[in-house]
Amino acid sequence: MRTGTERKREDTATVDHDAVSKQMLRGESYLDVLRGLHEWLRPENYLEIGVYVGSSLVLSGPPTVAVGVDPEPRLLDPPNTVCKIFPMTSDHYFATRDVRRDIEADSLGVAFIDGLHLFEQALRDFINIERVSGPTTLALIHDTFAIDELTAEREQKTAFWTGDVWKIVPCLREVRPDLRLFTIPSPPSGVTVVSGLNANSTVLTERFNEIVSHYGLLPFQHDEVRRKECAAMASSDWKQSFLSY
Repeated sequence: MRTGTERKREDTATVDHDAVSKQMLRGESYLDVLRGLHEWLRPENYLEIGVYVGSSLVLSGPPTVAVGVDPEPRLLDPPNTVCKIFPMTSDHYFATRDVRRDIEADSLGVAFIDGLHLFEQALRDFINIERVSGPTTLALIHDTFAIDELTAEREQKTAFWTGDVWKIVPCLREVRPDLRLFTIPSPPSGVTVVSGLNANSTVLTERFNEIVSHYGLLPFQHDEVRRKECAAMASSDWKQSFLSY
């Protein structure tokens, strides 16, 4: 007799999660959104957590100074601008490096969080990014919309996997109402844009354990409409979304 887990894995083998995500999220792909943002903003610097094969990192162009952090980076294409790669975890990077020296500026322009797919890690990365933020810093967080419960589990059981990063949106909306944020419906799993960062804020650091305990228990919302509301989903026109927030 098959166990429940075995049946679940068998069932998911027939699900095309990429197709499902494109049905739910009708905007441009996240790489197209990132490309558009780089072309539009041309930030002084760009910090990326979770480089992998470099598909998003190489979207940076002059005059941007790009910094990538990943324990095992494997760039398939050469960078298009000044690029510094640090083969380490983000926790180790922020604990041992002078970020301002690496980005060659006093504050971050744009940062992209796309590392370990766990809520508490995404939160730590955001906290560390905010410490070197300025008035115009933008923090982008990938995988903030979960397409179904299985792919949003903390343990990876499917090739398509977002983990529970989605929890960071309701967390920031409730714990840090001073921030401005919205999620672009970019397949496969959304990109949340956060502005209004405050390098002097200590709320997230001081309440970190409390926050992780509380939001770690947040249940998955099965209703798609309510999930989108929870994610602060905006228009697929990301430029219009910027103007609206």
